[in-house]
Amino acid sequence: MKIVTRGILYVFFGMLFFQTAEAQTDMQDSVIVTAQDTLVEMQTDSVKPPHLPARATMFSAVLPGLGQIYNKKYWKLPIIYGGFIGLGYGINYFSSLYNGQKKAYFDLNDSDPETKSYLTYFTESYIEENSLTTINTTLTRAIESNRRQRDIMIIVTAGFYLLNVLDANVDAHFITFDISEDLTFNVEPVLIDHCSAIPAFGAQLSFTF
Repeated sequence: MKIVTRGILYVFFGMLFFQTAEAQTDMQDSVIVTAQDTLVEMQTDSVKPPHLPARATMFSAVLPGLGQIYNKKYWKLPIIYGGFIGLGYGINYFSSLYNGQKKAYFDLNDSDPETKSYLTYFTESYIEENSLTTINTTLTRAIESNRRQRDIMIIVTAGFYLLNVLDANVDAHFITFDISEDLTFNVEPVLIDHCSAIPAFGAQLSFTF
């Protein structure tokens, strides 16, 4: 009976020893793997190229929207290209009216009866009922109005282009800028010595942000 009991105890302590050794081996392997993963992550971070605002600005200046792609702000692309498409349509619309009415003005006042582009804007009855001066005045006002609208659309398009470049630059700065709310408030004792024989003790407040 003692031999059996002793054998059971040997087996029990042997199993306990091997389990402890195996746990220590697993822990060492885990520490090694964790250290290797950390080293790989540090190496990856060190190799990762920096995000440069100047590059984002240059990209958007060369091709609108490219800086936003560089900043990974893909949701802004429909706004940018939709804006340029709308503004381009507006420029083309007012430019066509301006050129067409300008040609109609010249056709109305020349001596060639075959040039009748002014009929695009006026009916023959209107031309017969109104004097040439009245029709010229109407055409001149329309020409000036469409020219002004076309110029405004061109200026707005230029402003939209600059806004696209500025947006890429600001977004790139925010990507690299630390905006975390890491504020620290410290209270620590300090020795106040105003050139007197007896120094005084006080407290110092400091903020870290």
